[in-house]
Formats: sequence, structure tokens, C-alpha cells
Amino acid sequence: NLDKGTFKITNENLFTYLNEYNTSYKIINDNKVISEGVISDNCKPQSDITIQITLDFKKINNGVYTSIIFESKLKNDTNYNASKNDVIAYEQITLYENKQKTYKSDSKFINVTEDEKLISINGKNDDNDFNIIFNKNSGLIESYTLNNNVLFNNGPKLNYTRSPISNDSQYTFNTKKKTKYAIELYDTQQAYVINKTEVTKSDNDIKIAINGKLNLSNDIIKIDYTIHSDGTISVFNEFKPSHKLSGIIPKVGMELILNKDFELVSYYGKGPYENYTDRNSGSNKSIYETNANDMFEYKYLRPQDNGNRTNVSYFKVSNDKDLGILITGDNLQVSYLP
Repeated sequence: NLDKGTFKITNENLFTYLNEYNTSYKIINDNKVISEGVISDNCKPQSDITIQITLDFKKINNGVYTSIIFESKLKNDTNYNASKNDVIAYEQITLYENKQKTYKSDSKFINVTEDEKLISINGKNDDNDFNIIFNKNSGLIESYTLNNNVLFNNGPKLNYTRSPISNDSQYTFNTKKKTKYAIELYDTQQAYVINKTEVTKSDNDIKIAINGKLNLSNDIIKIDYTIHSDGTISVFNEFKPSHKLSGIIPKVGMELILNKDFELVSYYGKGPYENYTDRNSGSNKSIYETNANDMFEYKYLRPQDNGNRTNVSYFKVSNDKDLGILITGDNLQVSYLP
């Protein structure tokens, strides 16, 4: 109960009391510890207790993210290869998360031109001038420039496939299987056939709705772009597979290739190491800073998924002059590899 500052602790051990561990908590706001303490209450095996912690919401309800992390550590070395201060139990509970929109809606575009193929959009965000060129034929942003610096070209592209990995052994190494994947496309974007493009303009945003399908099937793919007047772009990608698909769909997502100078990474999500939907309970959600090279894992002897991060709310890549892009969303999964 966050209003009362109470938390229930359950001791699932069969014979071990809670006071045989060093149990503590810390409240973290945007990577800074704003409060911490030791939990001295004891708890019998197979039972639970309720503790109370003073929560200062003036400090908690600020920034991007605040959570409380509970940890229980071993007091001594054990005879089962665990050492003193090893964490044997932990829990992270969200106390505050900033859900504000990331774009400004009070500005207007400077200039918008459109012909049969392209939409060219010029605008201003604070002291920054941007130009976005959208290609209606390909369904891609042909270029995005900020103060005459190119952020990216021809993206984001549809990406519904990946290389086989050893976890797919029932498909990739089974010669009796006629179909490894439901979709086997080297370039998903190239196989995308656009049936209809609708453009709706206003002073504050331009909405581009693209409807199409894969050229080998009747799988419907819908992409909605909303280009806001401050240069922010909202993207919605919907995939409706047909009943004719057989096998697994290895990936549904979008890919963006950036300038190699954008090697600095800051993200708010699970970390600091790679994690996946079925393997992220040991990762704390926080704000992390790294780089593209360090997000690549070199430890695998056989091909595997690599460098993924889950529960990502924002992902920022930039160069050493803080020029780059910021991607936001709810529970995104992101990898950024050199």
C-alpha cells in the first residue's frame, strides 16, 4: 500500500528465518539513491510480515522514474558455493513513472509541400531547424535532417525476419520440416506492396496512413505515421497474419540504420546487461548509459539473439556532440548493434 507506505514481505524458505540475511531497501530516482535503510524485522519460514517505510513523495514524484528495491544478502559464506553478500532475493517496485507526452503541440510547421511522390516538411524545435522528406511510394522517411545534419535515410524499415539461431533448432536443424519460418524474407520492406496511402494535414501534425500486404501472401501490414510540428514522429505498425501462414514468425518489428557516429546510448529500461522477455527477472529497470559496441555480446559459441533490452520506455542514441535521435514507447524491446 503505497499511500500508507506499507510493504508485505513473504519468507518462502522452509527452515530459514529472515534475520539470517542482511535485508535492506533503497529508493532510487533517476539513478540517484534518495533514501535507504535496513530491515531488521524478523520473519518466520513460510510466513509473512508487513513493514512500514516513510515515502517522501515530493522527492519521489520527480524526473523520469522512481522505484524501491529490496535486497536480501547472505551474512556468511556457505558450503554450497555461495559467498557472503551474495544477493539471494530481490524485488523492484515502481513508485513513480513519468508518462507525459514527448512532443510539443503548440507549434506550427514552417512549410509543407507535396507532390505525387514526396512530402517535404520544414519546421523548428526551439533553435533547431528540421526537414523531413517522406516518400509515399516506398512508405519510408527518405531523409531526416536537423540543422543540415542527416540523422537517417530511408527508414524505419519493416523487419520481420532474422538469421537462424540455435534456440530455433526444432526448425533450423530439422531437415524433415518443410518450412522453417512462416516468413522467410531477406528484405521485408522490399516485399511490402502498398495498396493505399492517405495523408491528412493540419497546422500541428501530418498523418500518413499506409495500408499494404506482403507480396507473397495476404498478410496485412498497416503503418501509421504522425509527424508532429516539433519534429517528433509517432509510428504505429500493425501486422495481421493470414491463416495460410505455417511455422513461427521470428520477429515483428522495424529497423533503423543510423550514422556510425551515433555510438553513445542512454536508455530507460531493463539492464544493464542484455535481457529477454523470458530472461529479465534479474534485471532492474533504470536509466543506463553505454555504447553500441558494449551492447554487442561476444560470449556465444553458436548464433543467438544478441544485445536485446526489454521494458524500454525511451532509447536515445547520439554522437559526442549530443546530436541523435530519441525513441519512446511502452515496453519496447530494443537492440542497437554495430
